[in-house]
Amino acid sequence: MKKWHGMGKRFFRLGLLTVIAVLLVGMLSGCNIIALGQAMVQGQKAEEKTVLVSSDGKYQMTVPGDWTDEGTALNDEAILGAGNRLKEKYVVVIAESKADFYEDVTIRDYMDVLLEQMEYSVEDMTFTPAETVSVSGRSGYLTQIEGAVDGIKITYWLTCVEMEEDFVQITGWTMQSKAGEYEEEFREVETSFQEAE
Repeated sequence: MKKWHGMGKRFFRLGLLTVIAVLLVGMLSGCNIIALGQAMVQGQKAEEKTVLVSSDGKYQMTVPGDWTDEGTALNDEAILGAGNRLKEKYVVVIAESKADFYEDVTIRDYMDVLLEQMEYSVEDMTFTPAETVSVSGRSGYLTQIEGAVDGIKITYWLTCVEMEEDFVQITGWTMQSKAGEYEEEFREVETSFQEAE
């Protein structure tokens, strides 16, 4: 009788451990379902588009729905700023009045000056030859820049366009390891820039 009683305790413990294991698997599966649900929501948001208007009301830019309006948080001089902090994707827009430059300064000259300035803060900087892109029906220039800031490898996309009154620089950036994955998205965001409707 004692033998069966001891075996009963073992079966009870084994049954209890099985129930606990099933509950843990269920809880973990629940966490996975929640994570999957959150990923799906983020994916849906990314497919949506959000139009952001500059602080001066002159310009606008379209960003994916999972980006947030950053205003001047990314750069004090920005008239537009946006990003997705979880995915480390950012963009800022800075406009400088053409009245502050000599009349013969071109948008290409403007980009060259910006690249020279960046060399002071970006270590081991390299950049691709500037390519012509269409930004709000105007010809602009885009270059991809790689380098490091404080030991962190970063890829930038710099787009410059001449508007009616301003030279505009649109700079997007992310970690170099994610550049290939995000390049198309950055190009779409930067070339969506236009005068506010």
